[in-house]
Amino acid sequence: TADQQLARAALRRIVTTLQPVRWRKGNNLPLAFIGESARLRAVGPLTAQGEAAGLRVFELAVESVSVTGAARQRVVLRQAPLAWDAEAFDEPLAGAADQIVLDDLTEARFAYFGSDDGRAAARWHDAWPDASRMPALVRISLQSTDAGWQDLVAAPVVMGGNCTLDLAFKLRCT
Repeated sequence: TADQQLARAALRRIVTTLQPVRWRKGNNLPLAFIGESARLRAVGPLTAQGEAAGLRVFELAVESVSVTGAARQRVVLRQAPLAWDAEAFDEPLAGAADQIVLDDLTEARFAYFGSDDGRAAARWHDAWPDASRMPALVRISLQSTDAGWQDLVAAPVVMGGNCTLDLAFKLRCT
């Protein structure tokens, strides 16, 4: 349907605008990125909203629900302004409201493509293992009782030469 196409476009836009931001309050300046099979948390710019511009923390999460007695899943978006003074980059999500992006799914999950350590062959992971770099690709597998669903695969912002932005928006390359 048109709503499903808009929702898939919104998911793609969120993933392709995620920024490789280093969080200075963690050990070894980890990236502000958490990738698990049931949720993705990261930082990206605010797009197409009436609020002030700036970086925000995004969470896409898979939730299980019951629809007329049948087990279903839905993808929920939570977002909040990035709080530069927070201990963890995703702290602001604690009070964020749920926005249902897609519902009535029979299955939904995330996977992340890239090398474990930057030297090994790239492969798909159920959880992203490396806090020092972003995955090359994010896959969102979506299935429904409706025919025609395909996996959504998108690439987050990747800066050449293993570069990231720190909290002062300075480019850091290793």
